[in-house]
Amino acid sequence: MSGKSYAAWEKPNWDGELEEFKLQARLLKVPLAHLRKAFGRGSLVTLADADWHALLNTESWEAKKPGVLRAISREKYGDESKWLDIARVLDAGTRIDAPSVARCEGGAWLCSGNTRLSVCRWRGIHPKVWAFDLPNASIPAGHRDERTGEK
Repeated sequence: MSGKSYAAWEKPNWDGELEEFKLQARLLKVPLAHLRKAFGRGSLVTLADADWHALLNTESWEAKKPGVLRAISREKYGDESKWLDIARVLDAGTRIDAPSVARCEGGAWLCSGNTRLSVCRWRGIHPKVWAFDLPNASIPAGHRDERTGEK
């Protein structure tokens, strides 16, 4: 497993992730325009293990377990091989959109890039994320922790 990413992480393409951002805006109960403005003020940062583990709305931290990548890929894309495409991009050292993380009231919230994070975890890569503050947003009440299934 690689401990270093040779990929060139870059700011995610808002339009390419728009459907995901619409969903996250609804879940966080913020206007999409508010999310977009906050997103625009973000920056690329290396995702520390403690912060990664603390993300509640992703199972990517558990992706070292057998079958998790296939399950994520199957559920999200209907195809178990999507994660292999991401692994190839990471290995090739080409540009790739960083996952995006909003810093909200009560913790950090993954807005896009769950599969990318999962592949990084599996490969031992410390990814960069597009991190931004999202004032007046809080983790949804009763949100289920994807890692434990607990509310």
